[in-house]
Amino acid sequence: MSNTRKSDTDYGAMTKTIRHYAEGFGASDGFDIRHVAKWNSAQKGSVTRYFNLVKSLSAKPHYIYRPRSRKNLSTVKKSLGVDSYKKLKVGIFQVPNEGAKIKVEVKKDQVKIKTRGVERALLPFEDFGFDATELALNPERVIDSVIDNNDFKYYTIMAGEFETGAWQTGSKGVPQYHKPDAIKKAVIDLMNAYSEEEGYNSADPNSSHHKNWLRGLIGYSFDEIGGFINYNDALIDYRKRKEQIDEKIYRGKTQIKKWEKQIKKVNRTRKVKGSIKSAKIKTINNKIDNKKKDINKLLYQLIKANNN
Repeated sequence: MSNTRKSDTDYGAMTKTIRHYAEGFGASDGFDIRHVAKWNSAQKGSVTRYFNLVKSLSAKPHYIYRPRSRKNLSTVKKSLGVDSYKKLKVGIFQVPNEGAKIKVEVKKDQVKIKTRGVERALLPFEDFGFDATELALNPERVIDSVIDNNDFKYYTIMAGEFETGAWQTGSKGVPQYHKPDAIKKAVIDLMNAYSEEEGYNSADPNSSHHKNWLRGLIGYSFDEIGGFINYNDALIDYRKRKEQIDEKIYRGKTQIKKWEKQIKKVNRTRKVKGSIKSAKIKTINNKIDNKKKDINKLLYQLIKANNN
């Protein structure tokens, strides 16, 4: 949704979307989308919070995992770093491209994902008994503990939305795929780059300080190197498409702000008759509504639910 003030219709659309991913947002739970006007600020805040999570997790090609047990759901949410979202009822996993099928397994409190001959295992530091403080004090010990307890051929850094970086020059995000003997240096380099010394406030939960996003490692094994490279190439291609859509959304939001300024300017004009002023404002509002629809279409391209 845009940064402009949300209407009842906006909240209704957001609620419909998150119902695919979370429980507790039905009409019987107090979220009747026919009567959004009766919702309190806490309800609207909850819808916004979950919608933003869904938008973030499903912004790339994704697979919806519906666990058979509460225990598996808890393990998956913990591994994905979303265990604070108590109403979330699924796991949302990144896949190489739209429609790709993956297999998710939860064994001995570890989550493994296999697709295209590539197996990924989520390895949160917390699962090995370490927190952000321990990582900051002794990163070598933490990384060694994870690697010594696993046997993967490559590792990447578990960093939420920043996990989309790749080998090519100019790409954004955390650099990908490191061999076991190189992952430790990669983690420490990132910690130094996103530290207090570099101007990132560790006490601010919204800052890019490493404690806010550096949650663990992802281990990779694969049947053949060709499948591994194809997997990575697909992620790079989608990142390019996503950036193009993001740019269109940004331009749309910028245009809406310009039109909103025009409305204020028209309202301040005293020489224009009331009927003419109303007509101008109506025309501009129609443009805003149409642009919002365009933006929502782009957003839903990124967050459409996979209910198969």
